[in-house]
Amino acid sequence: MVSNKNTKLKNKLKNGGSVSIVCFGNSITWGHILPSYLTKKPTKDNYPFNLEKILRKYYKSKKIKVFNEGHDGWTVNDALNKENGIKKVLSIKPDLIIMMFGVIEIISFPRIKLEDYIKGLNKLISKIKKSGSEVLLLSPTPIFVFDKELSLYSKKTIDFAKENKLDFIDMRKEVFNYMKKNNLHKWNILKIDNVHFKEDKYKIISEIVFNKYFLKLLKKI
Repeated sequence: MVSNKNTKLKNKLKNGGSVSIVCFGNSITWGHILPSYLTKKPTKDNYPFNLEKILRKYYKSKKIKVFNEGHDGWTVNDALNKENGIKKVLSIKPDLIIMMFGVIEIISFPRIKLEDYIKGLNKLISKIKKSGSEVLLLSPTPIFVFDKELSLYSKKTIDFAKENKLDFIDMRKEVFNYMKKNNLHKWNILKIDNVHFKEDKYKIISEIVFNKYFLKLLKKI
């Protein structure tokens, strides 16, 4: 769902103004690949990087900056409480925060309960709203192990977004739609840890975000 409220962001994009976007989340946002377990470094082909390329090309502007504030292994609790969390994100004063959590909540031990995940989302959104930044909430992308449980977190994320009148993308649905359209399976997209995307597949997230949010946003200008 894309609302018609992001007037400031739409006008900046339309008129070639400076635009700051923060992608905030866990290792899916960060860009975890197999060597990351040793190097502690993400792929350079992460989704925030690809999103910036797409936006700059489409709007013919180099004044669009997309910041990668994804963190390996983070949950909503880390986003709230750690030094490089929401305080750092808001210090950038972004026009838009694209936020995606939920996967680590499922695979961590002990697991973050669904109600605590939603409480964490609520606290993050409250801080973002007070800052004046707009937010686009993404539901977690699908995984292999514990995917049935993760689907509940995804549904609650969408329900939360609707209840709070937030712009959102059902990433679970859109990733499955992408796979069906391109005759792909999960093993074509996810690497052997069954959670993270293959290095050349993170661009799928950026393409979905562009098509389902920014193109629709443009139509509302």
